[in-house]
Amino acid sequence: MRLLTVLVLAFSLSLQLMSQEYQVKLLRQASPGDKCREISAGTSSQQTTVISGTQTIKSANVQTAVELDAEITVLEVDKEGHSIKESVLVNSCSLKIGDEKSAPFEKGTIITVSVKDNKMVFDIDGKPVDEKIAAALTLVESVYTGGASDDEVFGTNEKKKIGDSWKINTENIPEDMARHDIKVDRKNIDGSARIEKIEKSGDLECLLIAAEMSIKDIVPKLPEGLKVESSAMLNTFTALFPVDVSVPRLDQTIEFKMQMTMTGRPNPEAPEVRIISTNERKTVQKVILGKK
Repeated sequence: MRLLTVLVLAFSLSLQLMSQEYQVKLLRQASPGDKCREISAGTSSQQTTVISGTQTIKSANVQTAVELDAEITVLEVDKEGHSIKESVLVNSCSLKIGDEKSAPFEKGTIITVSVKDNKMVFDIDGKPVDEKIAAALTLVESVYTGGASDDEVFGTNEKKKIGDSWKINTENIPEDMARHDIKVDRKNIDGSARIEKIEKSGDLECLLIAAEMSIKDIVPKLPEGLKVESSAMLNTFTALFPVDVSVPRLDQTIEFKMQMTMTGRPNPEAPEVRIISTNERKTVQKVILGKK
């Protein structure tokens, strides 16, 4: 075949893909018994600096890294198809908190992930997982805890082409964050989503969708005597969503960054302080679909 013919065919195919419209659906309805394998790595960094006048009186940085290879089985879903309870059969798990390394779960351990009071809880044989380990597991495992869904915030009812972008829906975000005692004003929320490209995952044709959301002037529930001076948060994600909307989401990367400066007197008898807190989290997850 002549080179020119190959180039023309390739260009024609590219134009076809660019003009084709796709349904954007981020929530893929789950059913009890759905299975997959998840290979995940998560990291977090929490830097806190306390300043009094011009003097730094405390500075701490807590870093966590967790890797988990596990077989996931959906145990329970809500009426909309969100997974709200799952079984996690551990293949391998490694954890590092600060300089301390461990393998907190033996191969074959079964962890149950469910929801209580809008938060994820982790149990083994009905007993809660150690608090620090559970906090690390939130980096690599999640079930739906209620509130606005991904489709409500990042989705769109309109079909889109490759390269198309759209604004996120901020309407329900303040109410959703209020469930966690966090106040935000809708006008301070911004973000967009975009179909980056078509990508193959095994035999599946997928949309690579990227999104970001920024929020400023966040006011969490603070100890008495402290107030927020400034705050900003940025969330980003990229994920593979099969074109066949009946097939679950595949690989994804999620990043979260927040910086907050607080001022006041946590101790009424002590001088006023400024507290600068920086929190960063990242999760990378590969999903291998299984059979019921």
